[in-house]
Amino acid sequence: MLEFIYEFRYAFAISLIVGIICPFVGTFIVVRRLSVIGEVLSNMSLSGVALGSLLGSIIPFSFVPTLQIYGTFFAIIGALLVEWLRKRFPSFSEISIPILLAFGMGLSVVLFSAMNGFNVNIQAYLFGNLLAVNKTDLITTLVIGCVVLIIFLLLYKEFFAVTFDAEYSRLIGIPRRLIQFLLIIIIALTISVTVRSIGSMLVSGLMVLPVATSLLISRGFKSLLLFSMLFSVTAIFIGLFFSYLFNLATGGTIILISALLFLSVLLIKKWGFQTSIANSKSY
Repeated sequence: MLEFIYEFRYAFAISLIVGIICPFVGTFIVVRRLSVIGEVLSNMSLSGVALGSLLGSIIPFSFVPTLQIYGTFFAIIGALLVEWLRKRFPSFSEISIPILLAFGMGLSVVLFSAMNGFNVNIQAYLFGNLLAVNKTDLITTLVIGCVVLIIFLLLYKEFFAVTFDAEYSRLIGIPRRLIQFLLIIIIALTISVTVRSIGSMLVSGLMVLPVATSLLISRGFKSLLLFSMLFSVTAIFIGLFFSYLFNLATGGTIILISALLFLSVLLIKKWGFQTSIANSKSY
């Protein structure tokens, strides 16, 4: 066991970082009913990764230590476009999601075809390969993760106010537009740093499933955050171990464990509720 932990020490370190920031950001996404935005920004991040890979093979001096830099840049652009389109269509703000979802997917397909199909690196970003991360991935994840957590800790009250009562936050002088803008940027940063380990096709699940599980048992917003992080880290560590043990896709295994945790808590709560009703009727 110790040999396994040492061999994949970078994977365990990234798992801990991702397991904390994803549900932290995902909680605000779920509460604001922006769950689908994860799909949009993950596709934009994937487009950036594909472009970086293409440029690196064509133009030698365009090479960077990690393709996450391109993914992060494109995810931020996608976040800015989401906000811009929401302002351009105030009565149909949700229209920005399918527009950018289609654009991101189309751009990815074009870039993939320009590379004559998928290569190993792109497949890792599509479906995740946490067991193959290296020191550079860890440094990138650590830097972006620290930035996300610092911003959240410094502006927690502002994020909380804008998320639950935008009108009240405006009345007490909170710069609502700025906070909303920062939230979108943080979502983009979180997704871009998670794509490498979980995969662009699955990253939304890691941001939403632990939060959905926590909603079943939490009694307040802070407990929702704590339970979400607990379920997230648990799913990642278990998924990491089983993917190594049975030679399974890491990202898919993690998401399946998250889904099983959700179903388990849902069934236990439902069974417990029915049992309590049956007991009360017996009296």
